[in-house]
Amino acid sequence: MTINPDGLDGFSFLGQVLSRMKAGGGQVEDRMTSTTQSGWARYRSQAYQDALTDFTRALAEDPHDYSAALGAGRCHRLLAHLDDAVAAFSRAHEIRPEEARPPFPATL
Repeated sequence: MTINPDGLDGFSFLGQVLSRMKAGGGQVEDRMTSTTQSGWARYRSQAYQDALTDFTRALAEDPHDYSAALGAGRCHRLLAHLDDAVAAFSRAHEIRPEEARPPFPATL
């Protein structure tokens, strides 16, 4: 199954990625720390700077936390830190190249 994020809102894209990864053996649940979960809760409440702090902390604890890297990229993008967003999405891609795609068209 190929996931095409073009046209999907952020939660739909993330939901598809997480569902696919869980179906592949629960790797997301095994990797997602409480700090990462806190980051996603803050992200959902639109506290993007606080969420970014959590995602950054989670990545310091586990540099292979795909969900935290993806979350950091999304927060950076929403906070208009575009260079940092690209770096975070690139990190997510390094962690899971078969899963990670930026949630915006490649033409941007």
